[in-house]
Amino acid sequence: MRFDIPMLDPSTKVLLAALRDPRPTDPIIRAHLNLFDFDPPSSMWFGLQVPDAWRDTIEQLCQRLLPLAADQADFRILSVKEKFGSLRIAYRGGTPAIEAEIERAKVEVFHA
Repeated sequence: MRFDIPMLDPSTKVLLAALRDPRPTDPIIRAHLNLFDFDPPSSMWFGLQVPDAWRDTIEQLCQRLLPLAADQADFRILSVKEKFGSLRIAYRGGTPAIEAEIERAKVEVFHA
């Protein structure tokens, strides 16, 4: 049985389109898909929630994490966002080297 809803507001149409095609559109995320987690409770479906000025730092962080995360099957980034003027990155798994690189990125955006 098929149900049609003739009147949808634009935001609902965008949401339904995202559900049909769940591929991320952010170029940084697309370039480093194996670093990011899209399963709940991840908020990566919202993309990188950071100012544009921080995007280069996030790209560099991803490039530095690739070799470190290659041996860590359980490492995934769950969210990347700005909160109260600081960079917040939630992740699971990882090593002290990965944690050091994430902390380095937080310092870099703080001094940018």
